[in-house]
Amino acid sequence: MGKSSIPKSLLLSVVSFAVVFVVAELATRLIFESNTVLNVNIGGFKAYHPTRRTQLKKNYHRGRVSINSHGVSGPEFSIEPEPKTARVLAIGNSVTFSPAPRNYPRVLEEQLRASFPNGSIEVIAGAVPGYSSYDALDWYNEFLHRLNADITLIMLGWNDMGQYHPFGLRYKVEALYQHRTLLGRLMERFYVLRVPYFFAGRLERSRPINRSALTPAEERVMGGFVPTHFEKNLEELITRSRADGSEVYLTALAGLLAYPPTDEELERLHFPRNTGRKLALYQAIYDAYVASLDRVAARTNTPIIDLRELIRTPEDRLIYRDAMHVNEEGAVRYATYIAEAVRPAVEALLASKRRDAALE
Repeated sequence: MGKSSIPKSLLLSVVSFAVVFVVAELATRLIFESNTVLNVNIGGFKAYHPTRRTQLKKNYHRGRVSINSHGVSGPEFSIEPEPKTARVLAIGNSVTFSPAPRNYPRVLEEQLRASFPNGSIEVIAGAVPGYSSYDALDWYNEFLHRLNADITLIMLGWNDMGQYHPFGLRYKVEALYQHRTLLGRLMERFYVLRVPYFFAGRLERSRPINRSALTPAEERVMGGFVPTHFEKNLEELITRSRADGSEVYLTALAGLLAYPPTDEELERLHFPRNTGRKLALYQAIYDAYVASLDRVAARTNTPIIDLRELIRTPEDRLIYRDAMHVNEEGAVRYATYIAEAVRPAVEALLASKRRDAALE
């Protein structure tokens, strides 16, 4: 073999490896990741978004899901509200989006209109399944702020809880709650390196629920855990909503972890990744987010609508299809409770709009 064959052989090996890696990366994004520009729930109600990865598909109408021309679930509306109309914006994720078509924003609109038959009221569901507080804030800055809502309801936290905690997937949480590593940085950029997580997740979901107590190491980690990203995003969302003239309400993280779950309720839970389906660990993560929500409410002087009051007994919690998503009865109960909380503000708002109209 000649001397020149060694560099040629090395070059061929490098090129071959690069080609295989690129093909594997593309295949991984197509097969294992449904939210990339290459494959966004083909045939579904989501479309690709460059910063949030997903958004609702405009003018999508199929089955029980109806999305208007603005990419918002529900009926059409004008960007600028009518002067006499009281507009409520419900910001959230799948907990707000579902059950379609009668989610809690739709029922809330019906109930407020029934309470004020002479007033003009609309409730807009600014919610996309899968959205975290990062995504909600990004969407608000991009579009939702243009709606000039008079009242804003914020129901966020479950997707943050599932992704951003000290035991989360390396490529999601290293920048926030773990020490940065080279592997973590590479996983953020190359999907093919995440494939083991996919299979590990499948295996994790098949395990029985772990009911053991936190280990001393877990106690130390969770004792120092504060979801600062969640607090920052909520505070910014509150600040910007108020700057746009909106009265803001937070809603509590209501779900099966709000009270000690029964054996039957445990079967409905789905656990955050990398928690080993350990109930005590999931509960500790939930408690940390609840505490953060309370701190944000106190610092910003924002009222919390405590939906946990609706679900004190196991019978009350039959409204949950899983850890946090309600059925249609749950949507009605949520809407009824929220309507009572915002009714004084809506009444004052409608009176103010009538006075303004009379002066014109």
